[in-house]
Amino acid sequence: MVTILLVIPTKQPVVYTNISRNFRTCLFTTDPAAAAPIWQAVQQAAADQPINAQRFTAPHGTPADLTPYLNGLIATKCKLIVAVGTDLHDTVSTVASANPSTEFINIGSTTALSNIHDLPADPHQIRQLVLDAAHKPPATTATAPSSSTPLPSTK
Repeated sequence: MVTILLVIPTKQPVVYTNISRNFRTCLFTTDPAAAAPIWQAVQQAAADQPINAQRFTAPHGTPADLTPYLNGLIATKCKLIVAVGTDLHDTVSTVASANPSTEFINIGSTTALSNIHDLPADPHQIRQLVLDAAHKPPATTATAPSSSTPLPSTK
């Protein structure tokens, strides 16, 4: 007589985590080799914090070619964009001036905009700026109506 032992694995519970409210930082590059240590710093910042980190690589191009890629990151609610690439300076400047509530880290270039941090490729400094940006209170863009302002009628 042959005995067959049938082992049925127990179903593991599925853990769901809502990450939609996490701070989102995006690394945008046209030079993956130069971006590697910066990406590692961004990942380290996100490792133990409620930070969603994403990396996007675009082909080299003109500012007109690269602007739609960067605008796409704005549309996906990236609150801090780390730009790595020698051809990104003009694109970052243009997009940052049109989106003052989004912060940028521009590696290796210099700009005069208040929402752009111009830095050398120092992973420790990048990591700290990602953490600082994630813990900054959100900017308020709308004000509540004052008590003397009547609310619109619902009739």
